[in-house]
Amino acid sequence: MSSSSKNLMSTIQDYVKEASKILSETGKKTGLIVKLGEIES
Repeated sequence: MSSSSKNLMSTIQDYVKEASKILSETGKKTGLIVKLGEIES
């Protein structure tokens, strides 16, 4: 794997972590987080 694609992957992972944090905050109200949890596992 080239270093540029490694950087891209870690950027994506950081973005996903931030997105999950935001989604878990809003998901508490909507129940969306339950569906996301099912997809992940």
